Amino acid sequence: MYIMYVLLKGYLLKGKYWIRETVGWEAAGINYEAMDVRWNQRVMIREFFLNGFIKRLGELGAIMIRSEKGKEDFLRESRILISLSWHGNSHMADAFDYFEENHTVYLVMKYPDGIPLDWYLKQYGTLSEGEILHLFYQVAEPLQRIHHNGILHKAIRPSHLILKKGMELSLTNIQMTADIKKEAEYGYPMASISYPYPPEEYMDRINDICCPWTDVYSLPMSMYKCLTGIYPEHPVNVLCGSRVKTPSELGINVSHQMEEAIMRGLNSNIKDRFQNIYDFYGSL
Repeated sequence: MYIMYVLLKGYLLKGKYWIRETVGWEAAGINYEAMDVRWNQRVMIREFFLNGFIKRLGELGAIMIRSEKGKEDFLRESRILISLSWHGNSHMADAFDYFEENHTVYLVMKYPDGIPLDWYLKQYGTLSEGEILHLFYQVAEPLQRIHHNGILHKAIRPSHLILKKGMELSLTNIQMTADIKKEAEYGYPMASISYPYPPEEYMDRINDICCPWTDVYSLPMSMYKCLTGIYPEHPVNVLCGSRVKTPSELGINVSHQMEEAIMRGLNSNIKDRFQNIYDFYGSL
């Protein structure tokens, strides 16, 4: 069933991007590893594909899409991400090309040079408070830049943070606001029950309440995972009355300042959470 929705290995996009494999699939987009056959260089390609509302027409790659608005939003935000990449920032994925094909849109990025942070955690265990601060401060500025341009990351978690040589951290797999709006408009489920997305992603009228504070929740959630080795209590359970245990309650040695910042960032009540990236980082 899965293979019916993705481009098959060997498919050639724009006459130069040769699909190698599917590496990720979110509700509103599919990520592929591909080769730029001109330079024999690996790239990452994101295809705008709203699962449930876009249909692949056989193995030809062509897509039947119900709304052009989502495609237009994706095009606009692809241009923004490429513009931000041109300004140069080693802590976010470099986007350098976009194009329309198969009646949808593709965004091309440099392939991440490093390993996912969640893989590192599985291999080497948790991080110290100092290591977490060193790594996560690096993604503050690129996050603020994409927020300033009206884009949310929407998928900050250790598997979407790339750890590079020299203990450098980079953002990858930005979901883009267009994806969020289309999912909300079509009523497609925004968040998986198995993964702790921000609480507002499980609520009605999500399009009206997802703002920078949504990414602010995901940052301390990722820090909590790096610090304790587990994710905090699932937001669905918290909304039903459960409580998130503090890292110190789990026996973790952490400063009061960092613990307080993480716990406030994980607040289910948006008004009681940090409202933007700078406020959160300023409290650490």
